[in-house]
Amino acid sequence: MARITFVLTAILLLLGGCWRRVGPTPAALTPVPTVVPSPGLLGDPDGLRPLPDNPFGVQVPDKPGEDALARLTSLGARWARVNLFWRQVEPERTDPPTYRWEATDRRLRRLAEGGLRLIVTVRDNPSWAADTLCGPLRATGLAGLAQFMRAAVQRYSASPYGIRHWELYNEPDNGDAKRLAQLGGCWGPHGRQYADMLRAVYPAIKEADPQAQVLLGGIAYEDYDGSPFVADFLDDVLDAGGGAYFDFLGFHYYPAFADVWNRYGNDLGGKAAYLRSELERFGLRKPLVVTEVGQPTAGPQGDEQPYSDERTSRYVVQAMARGLVADLPIVIWFTLVDHPADPRQYGLLRSDGTPKPVYHAFRILIRELDKARLGKALGEREVGTGKVEGYLFVLADGSQKAVLWSLNDQEEEIRCRGSVLRIVGLYGDERRVQDGGAEDADGQQDGLVTVRVGPAPIYVQAWPEAR
Repeated sequence: MARITFVLTAILLLLGGCWRRVGPTPAALTPVPTVVPSPGLLGDPDGLRPLPDNPFGVQVPDKPGEDALARLTSLGARWARVNLFWRQVEPERTDPPTYRWEATDRRLRRLAEGGLRLIVTVRDNPSWAADTLCGPLRATGLAGLAQFMRAAVQRYSASPYGIRHWELYNEPDNGDAKRLAQLGGCWGPHGRQYADMLRAVYPAIKEADPQAQVLLGGIAYEDYDGSPFVADFLDDVLDAGGGAYFDFLGFHYYPAFADVWNRYGNDLGGKAAYLRSELERFGLRKPLVVTEVGQPTAGPQGDEQPYSDERTSRYVVQAMARGLVADLPIVIWFTLVDHPADPRQYGLLRSDGTPKPVYHAFRILIRELDKARLGKALGEREVGTGKVEGYLFVLADGSQKAVLWSLNDQEEEIRCRGSVLRIVGLYGDERRVQDGGAEDADGQQDGLVTVRVGPAPIYVQAWPEAR
């Protein structure tokens, strides 16, 4: 096995920061406090960047059940993404409007009182407002949506809801209004009309709550054989001036398409980098958020994608660590609960509400990284090999923590500074490894602890008493 040494001088000279901050941090997000890293795992590293405060979230189904909601509360996530169905609240057009808020009130109150910050995805047109469930609106529908959003924001910005984030349709770049209306958006070939919708609705939202943040509906932005998504949708929206009428660009990422985006960066960070370049072509600097990322634990027979509980558990850590350093203030895992009719089982929980291994991996991830305040990707020259991917984080107390995994099925050996290391496994198993002790892979007392890193991510931290 390879034996690699973290070299302090290389860290001081070479840590350059892999991701640029693009645009100002929105006022609705918690400012990142100044943190001074203390000597520890890797000495005093340079090139660290401020991180969003606990960006981790989950998509919540419309009828999750009390057991699932209790599991969500125990998870420790900060964010929940939920649907608000316009057609259910305003099925008929009256003057003045008649809104049926009761069911939505109960659902949003339950989540907000559980301490979650909500992203509300407004979707599903009433029949009086549009020709389709998911796409362009008639003139009466456009005026009706602006009026509806003003009422919704006024209602749900108040206590106990405190909602500030509003997403307009889901995957609006979908172009198949017949077969895929259930996606929640089908504006694909009508990007200019989507921009017109933003232009009408954005001022109504801001008038109702100046602190509200408007998300361009999370775009799939995938172009493949038989894809229903319209590649020019985003350009059409921006070319029509729609960029002035949203605060965040939402997008979705699934690792099945990693080969496309890895040329621009790593995993979901590569897709984010590409989308930032698209915004820049139009002179825009907008923060990006991931409103869906996921990896199924099972899929349909005959699918060429590999599925397993272990693969998904590893990926939730990998995706969230990458998202932290890619300057993404919100990253939403899709989804909380398996849908029993969907052969691709994306949930943290099974359809009966029992937790899968990925639930436990995500809970440990949040526990270990929710206090991360500074961070960066560790490059090949810093780690010493292209066979290990790693990220360095500085916590609120100034201590350092690394997340590491090998990029193959083999174990690699990494030598870390410290007399005693705290090492936490994927599902929370914890041990202390002492320099020169039985679990120090080189067995030498030399101020370095040799750690074996396999394909399952581990968290490595200098033991507090030893810092």
